[in-house]
Amino acid sequence: MISSGFGYAHRLCLALCLLASGVQARDYELKVHVLNGRTGEPFANRQVTLIPGYEPGVRRGLPQGIVSATTSSDGIASFAFSDPVPGKFGLTVIDLRECLSASAYRLPIQTEEVLRNGVVEENTCDKRGRLKGKVVAKPGELVVFMEPISWWRRLIPIK
Repeated sequence: MISSGFGYAHRLCLALCLLASGVQARDYELKVHVLNGRTGEPFANRQVTLIPGYEPGVRRGLPQGIVSATTSSDGIASFAFSDPVPGKFGLTVIDLRECLSASAYRLPIQTEEVLRNGVVEENTCDKRGRLKGKVVAKPGELVVFMEPISWWRRLIPIK
């Protein structure tokens, strides 16, 4: 009788130790590399905001889990996520406009693809194609091409 009670307590303790040590939530790092779409130069000291679960055209109030980070001198903003990782997210950078075609503009970014392979977004600001194929993303990295918003463009309302 005593040994079976000890065995149960021993198994319970072993199971709790295994849970505490090995089955913890995984942490992921996602890096957003913000580059000038015309020159390829990094944008330093810019605030990058990720919006988890972003759906274009869907209004649900303020989304939960919005995170912001500032780009370093090499144009990289780092974000840390734990399980569960959002399936998709939106991205904004203050005072910059994405260099995307109208069909790709404001589409959500697939988190799993960025974490597994890395993603380089299209660059419509590089008309001569000087940067095409020169930028490669590593797994966990999203490369976005942007351009500054001119003063007159700020006066035009966004639809």
